[in-house]
Amino acid sequence: MELKYKNWKEISINTFKKLQDVLKDVIITDDATLNNLNSNIAMLSVLCDVDEDTIASLSTSEFVKLVNDSNFLSDMPKVKITDTYVINGKVYKVFLSLKNMSVAQYIDFQTFYKDYDKYTRELLACFLIPEGKRYGEDYDIAEVITDIGNHMSIVDAHSILFFFVILYQSLTKTILNYSIKDMKKMMRKEKNKEQRMKMEQAIMEMKKARDLVANGNGYF
Repeated sequence: MELKYKNWKEISINTFKKLQDVLKDVIITDDATLNNLNSNIAMLSVLCDVDEDTIASLSTSEFVKLVNDSNFLSDMPKVKITDTYVINGKVYKVFLSLKNMSVAQYIDFQTFYKDYDKYTRELLACFLIPEGKRYGEDYDIAEVITDIGNHMSIVDAHSILFFFVILYQSLTKTILNYSIKDMKKMMRKEKNKEQRMKMEQAIMEMKKARDLVANGNGYF
């Protein structure tokens, strides 16, 4: 038996999610060796595209060979994003500017960003636009999401999302810093003590949010 998926570039987003799911479902025991065996069986069932019973019935030598062949999973490569991607035979342009997003595009981005693990494909569909189209216009976005999940390499997907996470964090910090500065000016002019306390609390909350972004906490 051979691995169906022999390197990261061959693993689509959907296959990667399936890999994550089966590993989450592995029964954990007090026996570390058994845990490792169960994890390998679950992992290989996805990489070979067979059920776990088929993997469990392999000879020891064949099983060990497959485990060794799957060692590429220990390190996902980093690749540079490109301006265009061909996904299931269709050309997509990468939308590279958060500042130039349409309102609908930004709303979708914010919605999916809150639950990255669940909405990876939908989040990518905010940035991968069919060539010659505008976001959400004159094309089937559900079809785009399906193609991204089935045919886009998880390596390319992670590279694109990492780029936008850094971009989004940078933009968020800039906005928060501006808001903090603006609120401090307003507070200095405010005579009402109660209002000043509310403003001070708002500044503290914005600083906390800014620090979370700076430290990468609360983000994927």
